[in-house]
Amino acid sequence: MRIEQSPEFQIHLQNLRSKEPLFLETIYNVGNGHFGVRDSNPLQGNNLDYIGSPGLFINGFFDYNDVSYGEKYTGYPENDQIINRVFDPRYIRIKVADEDSAIDHFTVDNIDKNLDMQTGLLHEMFSITTPENRNFNLVVESFSSLSKLNVYGIRYSIIPTNFDEDVEIIKLHNYVNQATHQQNEDVRVSQSIGEMQLDFIPDNGQPSYLITTFEASKGLF
Repeated sequence: MRIEQSPEFQIHLQNLRSKEPLFLETIYNVGNGHFGVRDSNPLQGNNLDYIGSPGLFINGFFDYNDVSYGEKYTGYPENDQIINRVFDPRYIRIKVADEDSAIDHFTVDNIDKNLDMQTGLLHEMFSITTPENRNFNLVVESFSSLSKLNVYGIRYSIIPTNFDEDVEIIKLHNYVNQATHQQNEDVRVSQSIGEMQLDFIPDNGQPSYLITTFEASKGLF
């Protein structure tokens, strides 16, 4: 049964005063109490050209950091805690002809975003242009399940606008050490902790899919 959208439950991009990337990542994050996924640029990955803080955050998965004092008194905490940033499940790599988003800088513009607070579905459209001026629309739909708290689903659709070459979507997470934007204007945020320092472990020599609910589809030309 299809649920009709109620206007009071919609958060449209056009109605927001700020369009700053970090602000949008927060407003359009999806979560279910067990985990939360920031609404990052889907081509973010390890590319330093994109500003944002992509990642998956799991409730209760945190790290400790010792707290030092000039003078310590009874009741002062021994350490503080910071939640760990895990891999970005939104990230995709797109190849168009001889252009590769993991190598070349694809320009990404936000066209539309809407978070339906009634259904939990986040619907987005991006206009993406390659360095050789190939343009396509990328439609992204995502949600976090409330019935199965460990499930995050995302679907991609690509609609070329000015070319007819093949498009390849690569959806693999073979690393967690992503280079992400670090802010330094908030003194309460530690810059030395909170990022995973782990190496990817392949499964029998083959890259492992970290999430199995992803679905990729290519739109009609």
